[in-house]
Amino acid sequence: MNCPVCGQDCIQSSDDLVTTSAHRFDACPSCQGLQRDKRLPPVLDSPPPPCPVCGKRYIDDVFSHIWLILVEEKIISPASPLGNAGVPHLHPFMVLSAPPYLPPHSLILLTHAIDKDIADRLMAEIPELLGVVRDRHVVPGLSRGMDSPVFHTHELIAGCDLHAAVFPSPAGNIVVYQRSSTMHVEMPRPFNPKLLSISRMIGRSRPTTVIDGCSGVGTLGIAASLAGMPHVILNDRWSAAAFWSAVNISVNCRPLGLDDFSWQTDPAEFPQKKIRRCPVEVASASGSHARLEVWHGDFRCLPRKIPVSADALCVFDPFEKEDRQGMEKIMNEWKKSTGSRIFIP
Repeated sequence: MNCPVCGQDCIQSSDDLVTTSAHRFDACPSCQGLQRDKRLPPVLDSPPPPCPVCGKRYIDDVFSHIWLILVEEKIISPASPLGNAGVPHLHPFMVLSAPPYLPPHSLILLTHAIDKDIADRLMAEIPELLGVVRDRHVVPGLSRGMDSPVFHTHELIAGCDLHAAVFPSPAGNIVVYQRSSTMHVEMPRPFNPKLLSISRMIGRSRPTTVIDGCSGVGTLGIAASLAGMPHVILNDRWSAAAFWSAVNISVNCRPLGLDDFSWQTDPAEFPQKKIRRCPVEVASASGSHARLEVWHGDFRCLPRKIPVSADALCVFDPFEKEDRQGMEKIMNEWKKSTGSRIFIP
């Protein structure tokens, strides 16, 4: 599918992206990037040049170039540390053994207090940039608990903010796409306790169905399917999460052994109802040994729409976990109403 942000061909299948990105951020023998202290202003008068052989630049050199432009535009002072230039989101995010050397269109910049003209200048002068996002000093996602949710976002002001992340799991790589402006971003790590927890719980309880109640962009639900679950339901009450869960199932069809993917809800209708209580089916995919469904709504209402057997397993990983008492109440109500297990990974 074309990118819903910029309309270009940004989305690859998971195996294609992993193959083409294996050495995307590696230095060549001629690369000579300079590691810089993020707590200090960089010492330079002009932008650091790219490698004359491979054309990449060390990430600290790219951010020094960004810092120079922001100083010239009087967004930050000449005494500002390099770290004030912004926060990097790589495309794709993956587990790296060394700091990255950036090729063109591989960086989404989160920065503050800039307008569109300055963002356009950054895009024009820094080839590594894919997009510029205004940092609103929030964590994108839903907040204020399960019963009175509100959502927070940053703001895309130039380019495209769609990026992929590659998560290693016990059963293989999982590729998920998401927007830097609208979704909470998790960094891939060599060891992911949530993915390991999913795999272990499935092995111990051997459910017939796994329900990912707060699916986000779909990482845990896809991990459950990749671990061999024949039936997985991904659900989220936020439209952006349900949309990207569906997209990411389609992205991972080949490793999941899925032959048929279809939308049950017109994707163009998603923005009309950002938060939904009564679930509706968004998309489904099936293969000879697996079926996945994506629903948009409050997972506590799912049993009113679909049968939930006692041997199902619900994964409960909400965005906010501070209200432990409230979470325990929700889990106890699920157990009582369905007779099935529920756990926090």
